[in-house]
Amino acid sequence: MNSALGYASLTGAYAVGGSSWGFKTYQKQAQLRSPVKTFVIMDEDDNSINDARFRVQYADAAANFELHDIPAIYHGGASGVGFADGHAEMHKWKTLRLPVPNYGGPGPGTTGGWGSQNLADAQWLLENSGEKF
Repeated sequence: MNSALGYASLTGAYAVGGSSWGFKTYQKQAQLRSPVKTFVIMDEDDNSINDARFRVQYADAAANFELHDIPAIYHGGASGVGFADGHAEMHKWKTLRLPVPNYGGPGPGTTGGWGSQNLADAQWLLENSGEKF
């Protein structure tokens, strides 16, 4: 699940009005400004599953984006994605490949400029994860 939606800390306390890695957090659907462009759930690759949330960290530009949780590409290079407005799609990634180069796990994420090497995919994740805090 998108880390900006219904975000709770590891202790279970909700982050009210706070930030989830640079994105605003939302406790209610009515708070979303663009539910059609905000993913709720996404297939995650088995190698990055460590909790119940899919972490997307805000970056000022796609070139500076770091990948922390890896989308699954089990469906011909695509992931199943469900959005806050209720629609779902199979999102075909442009350049995402497994294993992800320079991936150190969900904590440190990618190093070595993943965003600059995967601009279209990084931009899609930034545009479909919520609003900047």
